[in-house]
Amino acid sequence: MAIELEPNNAWHYRERATIYLENGDLIKAIADCNIAIDLDPNKDRGYFTRGKAYLAKGETANAISDLEKAIEVSNDPALINQAQQLLNEI
Repeated sequence: MAIELEPNNAWHYRERATIYLENGDLIKAIADCNIAIDLDPNKDRGYFTRGKAYLAKGETANAISDLEKAIEVSNDPALINQAQQLLNEI
């Protein structure tokens, strides 16, 4: 597994978190996002994915915080738009 080969690579954790989120394993998704954010706090995807996981768990305040942070650090117009749409639905 890629994480075993590169345990300090945040990308691997963000990707696995996305898979966990898609499979409904919200706790594992959040845990992997936490690691990814600790390793690389200036990447938008960790906050965005964790925000979506928090939203799915009903943790609205945490979701808002993460989605706003994703917008703040992002240079990706598509991700910014997706995060803003999620915030508008809350």
